[in-house]
Amino acid sequence: MPPLTIPSLPTFPNEEVKEISGLLGYCISSTGRLFSCWGPQGIGKWRQRVGQQSRNGKHFIRVEGKNYLLEALVLTAFIGPKPAGAEPIHRDGNLKNCFLDNLYWGKQRQPSLPSLSHCAIRILDQFPGYAVTDNGEIWSCRSSSHGTHFEKEWKKLTPKDHGGRRIYLEVILRDLKGKRKHRTIHSLVLEGFVGPCPAQMEACHNNGHHRDNLLSNLRWDTPSSNMQDRNLHGTYQGENTHLAKLKETEVKQILVRYSQGEKIVSIAKDFPNVNRSNISHITSGKTWKHVKYLPILA
Repeated sequence: MPPLTIPSLPTFPNEEVKEISGLLGYCISSTGRLFSCWGPQGIGKWRQRVGQQSRNGKHFIRVEGKNYLLEALVLTAFIGPKPAGAEPIHRDGNLKNCFLDNLYWGKQRQPSLPSLSHCAIRILDQFPGYAVTDNGEIWSCRSSSHGTHFEKEWKKLTPKDHGGRRIYLEVILRDLKGKRKHRTIHSLVLEGFVGPCPAQMEACHNNGHHRDNLLSNLRWDTPSSNMQDRNLHGTYQGENTHLAKLKETEVKQILVRYSQGEKIVSIAKDFPNVNRSNISHITSGKTWKHVKYLPILA
């Protein structure tokens, strides 16, 4: 087979073009435009390739089943291979601007931590661009739209109910690769101020209040110790458990209606989250034993 002959590189006014080492038949310009001379019949004319935008805002090109960041290709062609531990940095923070003069190999720097008089604050090592306070606040300098990009200022995040249930609080963070992670506040406080969770342990609330995320109220401990706390504080019963399908007010309604002579089958029709067996266990006292109610007297 004769050796492949690559055509001369395209030329443009006010724009330099260079081959990309390791990608035969591809070249890139100093303004971030990628070209390929591969066609259906093999080597042909140079044509511009249009990249795609990832969820974190960066542009990439897919070549032979592998994704390449456009800004990394520009730097590789004009500056050289990526140094160890470095990544492409955009001087103006605009990930769409892949002009050579806007790029360099480097490490992103987080802004200085905010000065807070009411609490202590620590960086979360496993989540660059995020910090946690000893009173349960989560702060971020990560861009909401550009994955791994850091903003100039820190902002306090607003936590949400974990898993849609009003028991624990959580936030959504991005890891080193820009992937979204749901993390509970109490775990982050312990990781930031105490250290990673030891093997076969979990986060425990000393006072039983699951939304009280002060450092002084938290500890790493065994699941059995955590269960003892729940029994002591009465937090592992009724609607406080993560498996509860009814609220206490609904259980009282069921008991009142049953005491008035209504059939279980009829009651169950108004509570689609549970079945007749669940209703029967409530009325017989097998479950929800702690719920007290006053029957309505005729």
